[in-house]
Amino acid sequence: SLDLNDPANFVWDGGRVNVQIEERETETAGARFDLTWGDEALSLKFGGAYDEVSRDIVPYDNSQAWQNAICGGNPNVILPSPNPQPACTGLDTNFPEYPAYGTGFSAGFPPLVWQGSLIPQSALANYVRPGPGFITANWGAIARDSNYGEFARTAPDAGSSNTGATWGTIDENTLGFYTELNGDIDIGEHRLRYSVGVRWVETDQTVGSRISRTDPRNPPPPAPNEPDLFAGARYPNVVEYTEEDTTYENWLPSASVALNVTDNFIVRAALSRTMTRPNPNALLPGLNFSSPSADIGTLGNVELDPFISDNIDLGFEFYTGNEGYFGVAAFRKGIEGFTVAQTTSLPFSDLAQYGVTYATLTPTQQAAIDARGGPSVAMVSLTQQVNAPGRLTVNGLEFNWVQPLDFLLSGFGLEGLGFTANYTIIDQKGEGAAPAIAVGVAPETYNATLYYENYGISARISTTFAEGSQTTGPGGQNGIPAAELFTDDYEQWDFSSSFDLSELFGFSTWVPQLTIDVINLFDEKQRSYFQFKNATFTEYEPGRTIIVGLRGRF
Repeated sequence: SLDLNDPANFVWDGGRVNVQIEERETETAGARFDLTWGDEALSLKFGGAYDEVSRDIVPYDNSQAWQNAICGGNPNVILPSPNPQPACTGLDTNFPEYPAYGTGFSAGFPPLVWQGSLIPQSALANYVRPGPGFITANWGAIARDSNYGEFARTAPDAGSSNTGATWGTIDENTLGFYTELNGDIDIGEHRLRYSVGVRWVETDQTVGSRISRTDPRNPPPPAPNEPDLFAGARYPNVVEYTEEDTTYENWLPSASVALNVTDNFIVRAALSRTMTRPNPNALLPGLNFSSPSADIGTLGNVELDPFISDNIDLGFEFYTGNEGYFGVAAFRKGIEGFTVAQTTSLPFSDLAQYGVTYATLTPTQQAAIDARGGPSVAMVSLTQQVNAPGRLTVNGLEFNWVQPLDFLLSGFGLEGLGFTANYTIIDQKGEGAAPAIAVGVAPETYNATLYYENYGISARISTTFAEGSQTTGPGGQNGIPAAELFTDDYEQWDFSSSFDLSELFGFSTWVPQLTIDVINLFDEKQRSYFQFKNATFTEYEPGRTIIVGLRGRF
């Protein structure tokens, strides 16, 4: 069998290297005002706000130039795509032919010289070393001998990055005003508090995108497996920067009441309408491939609308004394315009409308397209976020209990012991032509904490549980229309504590506190699966973390 931990068993052929950088910049500014007339018994509020948020994402990519130097023969000139590129083999053979070199884009270039890969195949074993079961890279040596720093410094901007983010800018300006009436009155022996109001908000979004299109000076690309007689003369893609504006406004009313049935029993009810703007990443136009085979891609949608939720809440609270209380709350959310993933399959040649052609692909992607029959035959799955025409109804029931146990245990010298607990169940139902699904919402969750706080000791042990749920929306996954991703049930226990040594042992107040925390006490694993329970998609073993520290003030 092949030893995967032996550097001598590895070759460049079939590999690739990448130098990719992503810069993000976010700027915010805003102003607001509030006016109030009246007192606690009856008051009227009025206010407004203006906010500006801008976010820029600029990926940089110099992968092809670095790959040509490190393992592609190290040519003395860079001929960008759509000109053919040398394969990453680390050998001094099989370089692409450039029959049109010296004309078109390369007119005036010096004679083409293959200088030899900076890290040839014969030296590759010196740049990797055995690891914990699999080889690891000697990154310091690779970066030094391949001139990585210079390639990273001079990387040009690109359409997407290795994180999956696309080049884009979003400027969002919001203007809003609200009015609110608040009151606190007695109805017989019962106290009633109420609040009624409405908010108007206008959103103005400008979305900028980077579109790459074939240079019109280039002749059509050759048929698959045919030589490119214009190789070496082809011009790189023409990059266009465009902006699209969207403006919408919403009225968002709300009302809530709280009735003291008794001094320690309160009934609460609320009605409201809320608005959630679409994910900025989904707004960015342009196409981005999520696989090196150019068979799965995502497409932005600048026309996404916000989704609106009509909410009903009803709650009951019983206060047991001190900080103790027991509460039950029921809620319903009716959501329209919820965004879902829509997947379509189409021939690769149809992607020209988005500025993607065979000539704009990397050599790896071109080879994958050829293996699937060529641009007119190879199919591509495109996923795009759209507003679902249906309505999503989410019903929930939540129980809360906070209870110190001093009233039971103080006689036994156990003052300071207590617990908190929460249990929530969720049911959701989609209606309409394309029912929406709120992904990542567990049907059942609970958390509980047992605590002790007294005599300088603070200790808590807690558990959190989430039932497995669907984590991707309808529309398919990884090019399979009916497949989705799901998570397993997950429960985690944690422990935290602090010991005030000065109080415990009568030391000086200068003595620090000792803290001991244990995260993931029972070493649980997190796992997701691809449609079927036995098809593991990801498995994450965070391990158990023990933190011991000292905390003090001087």
